[in-house]
Amino acid sequence: MTSLHYMAGVAVGEQAPIPEGMETWILEAKSYAVFESDLATLGQAFDEIFGSWLPQSDFQQAEGPLLERYGEDFDPQTHPVLRIYVPIKPKA
Repeated sequence: MTSLHYMAGVAVGEQAPIPEGMETWILEAKSYAVFESDLATLGQAFDEIFGSWLPQSDFQQAEGPLLERYGEDFDPQTHPVLRIYVPIKPKA
């Protein structure tokens, strides 16, 4: 069974104070395939990424977090655009 750990976050500097109840998570540098979607088609985007693009590409999913990035201009009503980051490595 696959488990899912969902976390919301914000980038901070190394010396930034972390509020009580929150934790730090340092991400290693990796290669990512980046896809753009909006909220209305997010499920379709994941289906396309993992059902079509990834199997037909020269890459496979690498270990590491799959990220959704919501930019500063994100607004679910007026600008529902986000980016999906999938860690990748060349197919063996």
